[in-house]
Amino acid sequence: MLFRALYGQWRMGPGGPVALDYLAIEPVARLLRIKPADAAAAFEALQVMEGAALTTIHERAQRELQSLR
Repeated sequence: MLFRALYGQWRMGPGGPVALDYLAIEPVARLLRIKPADAAAAFEALQVMEGAALTTIHERAQRELQSLR
């Protein structure tokens, strides 16, 4: 739920997204009523999803770039 709520909160670099905007996590977690006791586990899960998403995004971009050659 937290990952989906942060959908538009990516930090962008010249090659596309590089990371979630960590400044947005706490206020969004509060809006979602994530308990402070659950925050560490939620953040750890978020980082796993962030890494997987970035890998997928960059692999797709690489394939698209190669198909243009």
